[in-house]
Amino acid sequence: MHFVILLCGGEKDSQDRDIEKAKAYWQAYQEKMSKKLRNHEEVVIEQLRNPEIAKAYLDVALEEYEQDGDLAFFLEALRNVAQARSGITHLAETTGLNRPNLYRVLSPEGNPELRTISLILHNLGYRLSVQPIQPSPGN
Repeated sequence: MHFVILLCGGEKDSQDRDIEKAKAYWQAYQEKMSKKLRNHEEVVIEQLRNPEIAKAYLDVALEEYEQDGDLAFFLEALRNVAQARSGITHLAETTGLNRPNLYRVLSPEGNPELRTISLILHNLGYRLSVQPIQPSPGN
């Protein structure tokens, strides 16, 4: 659906020409904006190509899992990092996991074993580690 807004005050005999001109301006605007605007997922994937940003992203996702038990968020983060790095197909090849199984493991319904998560992280250039819990103030 497209809307063309015409301002009052034009000449009746130039109305058709003005409408066509407005449509042309609108199309030019849309083309210009489509080149500037990207969807959220494209921007996230681009940022996750940076190993430090990817590590921070995974750290936050793991902290969220620790707080609310929502594994789907961590798996989505892991999947996004994998896509940003080299893609799921390449990760499947380097881990020895088949691609459909890897997609299933990293889906919101996935329930991977610890060794699978460790294998994926290792092939992305990370490892699992254990850290002491910092006591909250007053404890």
